Amino acid sequence: MEFLHISDLHYKKRYPFVKDGYASIFNKMTSPIDMLISGFKQIKCDNLSFVLISGDLTENGIEEDYKELKNKLDMLFYGIPYIVTLGNHDNKEMFYKIWKPETNSIYPYGSITNINGINIIALDNSVEGNPDGLITEEHCKWLVRGFEYTKGTKSILMMHHPLIFDRITPVPVVQYPNEFPQIIKKYLPSMILCGHTHNELYGSFEGVLYATAGSMSFKGFQKGNGEVCFREYASANLCKMEGNLISIEEITFTEYKKVLANMQL
Repeated sequence: MEFLHISDLHYKKRYPFVKDGYASIFNKMTSPIDMLISGFKQIKCDNLSFVLISGDLTENGIEEDYKELKNKLDMLFYGIPYIVTLGNHDNKEMFYKIWKPETNSIYPYGSITNINGINIIALDNSVEGNPDGLITEEHCKWLVRGFEYTKGTKSILMMHHPLIFDRITPVPVVQYPNEFPQIIKKYLPSMILCGHTHNELYGSFEGVLYATAGSMSFKGFQKGNGEVCFREYASANLCKMEGNLISIEEITFTEYKKVLANMQL
């Protein structure tokens, strides 16, 4: 079985012009949807069982942005189920106006979707006012119910904010209570998939295979002395599951990684 893991589209139908700072990155950037459409041609779509998108669907999107994005993804992934979760740049209220949750969704914590015998548990660990995300005790209670509901079957846990520190893009990992690692050790999902860092990273969390996907928008490259070069960069992870064997391959969607902005952070 094969599936695609993508993240961090930061889509907006119209990006406002901003002269300086983080928001200026989007002035020169190719539309994430255009990059995804172009990159999707590299993949044998007939082999894909589903697509997972781990948050930051929009750049502080309004209702129009979510409506446009959903229409475009519905057309692009036609016939291929896709599941999303939210990130710190998403607008929950606008998202839920357009994106109707799955039957097993329990707002605001996430959704559970079974595809070909695999249960995808999408946990929303984005919390308003906390750009680094947060896993609360209430999240943990919901997660236990989800794992109990899917007990005896393979599962994939997807969230936006990372659990493992990435030295390439050193953003803080999500905060979580002591019981969270114990839940992972008890129920042992097949994989944990995250986004947010805009950089691919592979590792292990409490004995479970862990991966972050690159973004569908941009990537920051450290230049030293606190300066970061932001370049247009789109990539995704192609994941394969054969029995207990799992492989992950990064697929780069952009050939020309143009400079979007340089700034001190």
